[in-house]
Formats: sequence, structure tokens, C-alpha cells
Amino acid sequence: MSPAPTQELPEIALFYLTLFAFAALFLLAFYDRFGLFRFAKADARLANPGARARAFVVYVLAQRRLLTQPYGGILHALIFWGFVTLALRSINFLLDGIDGDASLQSLLGDVFSGYGAVMDSFNVLVLVGVTMALYRRLVTKPARLTLNWDALGILSLIAGLMIADLLTNGTDLALLGGRDLQEASYASFAISRALDGIDRGALDVIHIVAWWSHLLILMTFLAYLPFSKHLHVITAAPNVYLRSLRPTGTLFPIPALQGGDVESVQRFGAGAIYDFTWKQLLDTYSCTECGRCEDACPASMTGKTLSPKKIMHDLRQELQRQPQGIGLFRSRLSPDEAQPMIPNAVTDEELWACYTCGACMEACPVFIEHVPTIVDMRRHLVMDEARMPETVQATLETLERQGHPWRGTPFTRETWMEGLDVPVWTGREEYLYFVGCTGALVDRAQPVVRSLATLLRQAGVSFGVLAGGETCNGDPARRLGNEYLFQILAQQLIATFNEGGVQKIITNCPHCFNTFKNEYPDLGGAYEVIHHTQLLERLMQEGVLVPKNGVARTVTYHDACYLGRHNDIYSPPRRVLERIPNVTLVEMPRNCEKGLCCGAGGGTMWMDEGGRERVNEVRTQEAIATGADAVATACPFCIQMLEAGVDSLQAGREGADRLAVFDVAELLEVAVTSGEPASGEPASGEPA
Repeated sequence: MSPAPTQELPEIALFYLTLFAFAALFLLAFYDRFGLFRFAKADARLANPGARARAFVVYVLAQRRLLTQPYGGILHALIFWGFVTLALRSINFLLDGIDGDASLQSLLGDVFSGYGAVMDSFNVLVLVGVTMALYRRLVTKPARLTLNWDALGILSLIAGLMIADLLTNGTDLALLGGRDLQEASYASFAISRALDGIDRGALDVIHIVAWWSHLLILMTFLAYLPFSKHLHVITAAPNVYLRSLRPTGTLFPIPALQGGDVESVQRFGAGAIYDFTWKQLLDTYSCTECGRCEDACPASMTGKTLSPKKIMHDLRQELQRQPQGIGLFRSRLSPDEAQPMIPNAVTDEELWACYTCGACMEACPVFIEHVPTIVDMRRHLVMDEARMPETVQATLETLERQGHPWRGTPFTRETWMEGLDVPVWTGREEYLYFVGCTGALVDRAQPVVRSLATLLRQAGVSFGVLAGGETCNGDPARRLGNEYLFQILAQQLIATFNEGGVQKIITNCPHCFNTFKNEYPDLGGAYEVIHHTQLLERLMQEGVLVPKNGVARTVTYHDACYLGRHNDIYSPPRRVLERIPNVTLVEMPRNCEKGLCCGAGGGTMWMDEGGRERVNEVRTQEAIATGADAVATACPFCIQMLEAGVDSLQAGREGADRLAVFDVAELLEVAVTSGEPASGEPASGEPA
């Protein structure tokens, strides 16, 4: 190894000046960014280090989520793996500048030289990745990517760093002459051979220029990161490690409300940037602005104002405008003087457009948690500002007055039971069947609960219902931002469950399932919760429920967000359908974790929908395009939205010309009991 051009004055002084100046700039900028976190709320994110480490390997080192989209995933993986591999060479480069005898190459000798082929390979692969990235940004220009100078500047610095690294090592090999193992660094060796015949003095000059270029590009890249959206180079890996390990449909309570200390709360939810937790602030810095969340978001794709990417970008900008206290890069205020975040950074319309379906979180390669952040801002609008759409206000008022969200329903909670022998809960039954507000009070949902009750009786399951004693579990209030009302309703129902000795709960509503299973434990209500498709699958496997008749239909299955994406239940409903004779199951292109929301989540069931298209119609069209004659689902909200989509897209059609919409339980009941479909739904058609 030839000596670095920093062994004598004035070069060594210039080296240390450069090193410390850029390091100081980086550290001050880093503090300027992350010193803000001390004003944020606490958030415990270190439990279960084993699971976090495993996920780190899968999602950071192996780049699993990124590689689901081959082109973008491959180019990013090439750059990422290259940086990880070449970190060793960068360390060696800086140590060589300090003292040649302290460098890795000097200490490890041929071991380090033998590693040269790997490092050269990644130099080349990073250049390939940068070329692919530039081609995509400058030529193909996908809509989800924002073309800006920041991205182009970072890509240029990365390319320059790789070229300078190869040229530095190539001229170093040329100056060394016939050193053993130098051929291992094949790209650098090729450069050294290309320099054959050049005067040694000229070669020294080229080496010095390459070496100093390498140093300046490396230090400029590091110092610029805190000012760039590419700060995610530093924050993305920790963000993945520190992600929530709970199901993505879980929202967290406001601690003061749990403790009953309402008077101590200065602001409910997030009205200013410091009302977020430090992890939510880390999310804003970790956003790569890749736009995958925007592509997956049903609100974005149908022309609503919401873009999850823009939300993160705007919150990051808001964070960087806020008080920090050192007065380094901008004038500072105190945290108490922080400006309102809504609508200055994020608008009301954006927040109310969210379906809380979690598609953004599923698509995000760095596990940003968009939905809890959006709901926290809704909480502020509702509980602090009393600012919400009229439809939201009406829904919350109905919940508070009547214990359910359905204004004008002519039904009671016992109406669906008429003509059926349904046992009422006494505490001696194994399962409580929680029917839910929609199952009991919406006419189209009642046939579903009747089918399920019939199947449970047929299978001899020990169950009972609360009937008139049932109230809303609070899910709509929580998603709409009224955390206070949610906790009142939840505590009321938990008291009912505990007084009645409830231990196991069956629910056919994924929203009830998610709330009971994932959110009630935070409030002291821990129960064994099973969705009806899980139970039906188990009963069929045990031979207790046996389909006696074929149902000659081609069926496509729609994944409910709060059952599938938020709780990872994809197989049970499909296995139930597959076990029904003569049912042919076909999939929509967007299925399972990539399934498209029906348009009812996040309380939007009770809101007016704007935008270019209606989400339920987009999803219904996807179902129609499969050629299926029926779409099955396992959520009462999805059934209503899909049937509304059919009414709009196939108005005037009847019978076989019209897409039928069923719950999985309705189709299974036909196959098991040999009767007509319990729904008797003429608009949707009947199973053959």
C-alpha cells in the first residue's frame, strides 16, 4: 500500500482540518435534527429484542419489502449492500489518512487484500444501482416519485464516491507495482493496468487528486445527510428495529384518559409537532419518499387529497421549523410557542380522507406507522378543536346517545333473532357470540348473523348472545378521533363481559375482532377472541360441519382490511370456501396483504366521499373483472360497500348477469343445511 498523501505537513494539517470540520458540521446538524426529540412524548420500543433482531435481518439486511417491486428493490438493494460492504474500505481509507500503519490493509495484510474482489464488485454494483435510479428518475419518471435536486445530488455524490474509491485504489495499485493478490481487486487492478506507462510523478498527482476527491466526497456526503431527505440512510434501519410489534390495527390509548386524569392533559391527540412520540418523529425522518405508500393508498388512487408520503414529508418540514434551543441554523422559539400543526402543515381534508386500512404501512419498506399518526391528529381535531365533518359529529352523537352509530335504524338488537332458537348468554356457555352494531341493526347484515347462529347450533357449539345487553365496543369512536368516548364505551362493555364471566368471544365483524383482541387488553379486558371464519374452518376440519350440497359458483374473495392486513388472517375464509363442493375460487390481482380497501374503514362508512372515484366501485370492478359470479367476504361493512358498488356498476341487471355478494357464512350455511341462502338477498342473487 502506497502512503496516503497526508503523512507530511501541510497535507496532514489539511487532512485533520477537513476531517474535523466536516465531522463537526455533521454532529451539529445531527443534534439540530435529533435534539428536537427531547421535547417529544415517551414511547417504549425495546421489548422483545429477539423478534426485533430477526426482523432487522429480514427487512433491513435482506431488503425483503423493497424487493417486492423488482426494479426499485434491486437498485436500492445494490446501493444498500454496496454501502454496507464498502464501509470497511471507508474505515480503512480514513485510518490510512491518519496513519498508514493503523490502516486495516496494513494490519490485516493479504486477508484485507483478498477481500478486494468483493469490495470492487460492490463498487461496480453500486454504480449499476445509481444508473438504474437515475434512469428511473430522469426517463421513466413514475408518478409516485418526486423529481428533485436533492435526490439527484445524493445519487451524484454516491456515484462520485464509488468512482473516486476505484480510482484511488487503482492508482494505489499502480504505484505499488507487482504486489501479490492485487489482482483480487479486479476493477481497481484494471484501472492500474490502464495507467501503465504513465510517468510516476504524474501517477502521484493522479493518486493525490483521487485520494483527496475521495475524502471530500465522503465527508460532503456525510455532512449533507442531515439536511437531506436521505437522512433515512441513518434512520431507516433503527426505525425498522423499533417498529411496533403489535398488529398494525392497534391504536394506543391516551395515558391520562386511562388514569382518569383528564384535567392534566394540555392537548388531546397531536395538535403540535411535539405532541407526537419520539418514534413518530423518527418516522418522519425515515421516510424515503419512495411513494409506495401513495401507490397502495386507496384514498390517493381515487383522487382524494390524502397522500401518506406527503403527510410524512410535511410533518418532517414542520419538525424542522420547530424550536430546538441552540440557534444554530435558524431563529428559535420555545416549544410552548410551536405553531398549530393543523392546517398549517396538514389539512383537515387530508386527515378525514384516511380509511385506516393500513395499506400504506404494509407497503412501507421502513415500517413507518402512518395510521396512528393520522388518528392522533384526528383526536386533536375532535377532542380539542371540536372540528370535524358534520357526518362525523352526527355519528359520534348517535354513538353517545344510543350506544351504536346507526342513525334511523328501525331494528333492535333482538330483531335478527326472530324465528331462531338463539341462546342468551348466562355465563355457562363456552363462547359469547358478539353480534355487533352492524350485525344487529343493519338489514343486509342480519342474514349473515342468522347464518352464523344457525351454523353454530348445527355444530353444537356452546354459545350465547347478549341480545339487548350488547352495546358498541367503541371502535368507530376511536377511529374517528374521540378517544374519550371510545374508552367510556369500552369500559362499559368490559364491565358487562367481566360481570357475565365472558372468557371467549366469537365475532363476525373484523373491526370488533381487532378491538377486542388487540385494544381491549390495554384497558384491562383480556379475552380469547376468534373470528367466525377461523371457527368455521376449525369446525369443518374437525368434521363437525360437513357441506352436504354443492354451491355451483365461481367466487372471488375480498380481504377485509381489519381481518387480513391488520391481523394476518387470510387463509381461514379461503379454506372454508375451498371446502364447499363446486365452489371455484378465483383471486383478484390485489389480494391478501395487497388487498384493496372496500372504502368503509376509519369511520368513513359514515362520511361523505369525495375524490375522482369511489373506492368501493373500484374494488367492485376488480371483482367483476375476474369473471366470478359472486364475491365473498367476511365483514359486514365490506358487504354493504360491495353491494353498493354492484348497484352502481350493474344497475338494472338481475340474476346471473349481476355480481352476487355474500359472507362466507352464508355460502357455507347453504352447503351444510341444504336450504335456501339465509340472506334471501334477491339483489345479490342466490347460490345455485
